[in-house]
This record gives sequence, structure tokens and C-alpha cells, in this order.
Amino acid sequence: MALEIEIKLHVTDPSKMRSKIKEAKGMHTGTARQYDGIFDFPSGKLFKRGELFRLRVLEPVWPDGDKTAIITFKGKRKLKGAVKSREETEFETHDIPGALLTLKEMGLEKKMEYLKSTEFYKLGKLKITLDHFPHYKELGYFLELEGTRLDIAKGMKKLGLSEKDAEKLSYPEIMARLLKK
Repeated sequence: MALEIEIKLHVTDPSKMRSKIKEAKGMHTGTARQYDGIFDFPSGKLFKRGELFRLRVLEPVWPDGDKTAIITFKGKRKLKGAVKSREETEFETHDIPGALLTLKEMGLEKKMEYLKSTEFYKLGKLKITLDHFPHYKELGYFLELEGTRLDIAKGMKKLGLSEKDAEKLSYPEIMARLLKK
């Protein structure tokens, strides 16, 4: 298991954010459509414990490439200010039907699914994604910075970001809240 450390922020002007990333010497490394399926047991045991099991299918837009599935288990989230950390285990597969069958055989069922368009960037050691949900325009854009706490702090400063814009909920929690309205 690896430790994922990240901060997620609302972005009101994605064009301006792209410019800020470029000015800070960040590099665009790709764009993909991501289909996220959130799986849980029928009882909702994982969600109740604050854990997450996701099957993400990446469909590259640029550079061209094959579809890839990333299977991810995320442990319970810990917050320190606006920065989240949680244990994370993930692996890739190109056998998407096999992955879906395995989840079904384990007793997991799809509880939620959504599509997002993601732009990937690198700023030093920092991983940056700019996410947009085309079917839920009211969500707008989110920027995620992932790395060490120090790299995140440096990246926030370079990009002129503030923790006041941070979103502490996960995307599945945001989607669940949106769908209840």
C-alpha cells in the first residue's frame, strides 16, 4: 500500500489555471476521459467505513493509446488542514471484462458511475490533474495536487492557490450529494 497525499480545489476559471500551471513551468502530460465505477458490497460496508473501491477506465485523448483499467482501493481518509491522506492500493489491467467479472464474483456491485475529463500535468515532483464532469456542469472544475505535503505547499504557492478553496469530500461523496438534490 502507498500513501496518497492530495488536496482538491474548486477552480472557477480553467483557462486561467492552465496559464498559471504553464507559467510555473508545469508540463501537460496527457488528457483522458475517465469512466469511474464505484463498487461496494450490497450492505454499503466500504462507504460506511469511509473506504472506496473504484474501477477506472482511462480512454486517452492525447497521446493516443489503449484503454486501461485502474483498480483502486482507498482506505479511510485523514485530514490535516485541507490536505487529505489515505492508504491506497492500485494496479492496472487491460482486461476490463475480466476485472468486472472478478468484482462481481467477490460480491461487489456498482453503486455509482460517472464520467470525467482529466488533463494531467507535472510540476516538479507534483502530480496535477484538472478535472471536469461534462454531465454535471454545475460541478465546474477541480484541481488536484498530489505529492508530499511539502511539494503540495510549494505548488499551491507557485499557482497562487489558497486552502479556502479546498474540497474535503471525495468525488463519490460530491456525486452522492449532488444526486440527492
